[in-house]
Amino acid sequence: MKFNAATLAVNTNADIYLSLKTSEKAYSDLLIEDCRVIGLFDSQGKPIRYYASDSRIGIVSIALGKEHVNILNKALMIGTLSLVSDNGSYDDNKTARLNEDAEVLDLLR
Repeated sequence: MKFNAATLAVNTNADIYLSLKTSEKAYSDLLIEDCRVIGLFDSQGKPIRYYASDSRIGIVSIALGKEHVNILNKALMIGTLSLVSDNGSYDDNKTARLNEDAEVLDLLR
């Protein structure tokens, strides 16, 4: 998964985009929106604290519903995922939602 580590922080929201190319067409679309970032870890699995400016993020933990896991796993197998901070990053009332209008969903079901 691709992400800009400078824009991610624990307890913020981010959106997951899927990009893939078939023999007929290239796709890129919002897949799951408003995912809560619940942990940032280095490549050894050690938590990265907000004050650790010299640490490199290797693992991002996000909160998703069970119904999203299957879709996300299939997306990982067929394309490239990008995690992007959204414009409501600090809204605590948001929960992860599948973008039912995503063009890429037909390829994942």
